Amino acid sequence: PIYVMGFSVGGNIAVAAAAHPRGTAVFKAGAAISAPFDLEKAMGFLEKDQWFPYSFVNTRGIVDEYLLTGSRDILANEVGSATFQMLDSLLRLRNLIIHPFVRRPYGSTWHENVTCRFTGHETPQHYYTSVVELVKRAVAEVQIPFLCMLSDDDSVTP
Repeated sequence: PIYVMGFSVGGNIAVAAAAHPRGTAVFKAGAAISAPFDLEKAMGFLEKDQWFPYSFVNTRGIVDEYLLTGSRDILANEVGSATFQMLDSLLRLRNLIIHPFVRRPYGSTWHENVTCRFTGHETPQHYYTSVVELVKRAVAEVQIPFLCMLSDDDSVTP
């Protein structure tokens, strides 16, 4: 048997896959761990209210992973090298240090310059709203056993 599982936003993808008719045929069961089912609310929280600079750390990790895997040049061909120059400038150590005093939209900047380019959404807000709607529909349509694990003290998902 094949099981589907996702962590964080990957949990949203797992829910959507499990709800899809082909997913129902392929997957025996699934789980979503700490999935921000309301991505719009979660991103607002992470970029405006969260004391820990999770949005910075996560976005820096994504950018670094593209560099480590050699995928950065491939993606830069699609989004432009100026996008990575801008992200590198935004994701400077100085901005991490002053995070408690100056909040910046690290994740939303990634979504505006990368995600939206590939998904066709006009803005990060439009992307977040569409994910919220997708997950709401998908949760109601899942036909296999599916575990959603959230924690009251999760520092990322409000």
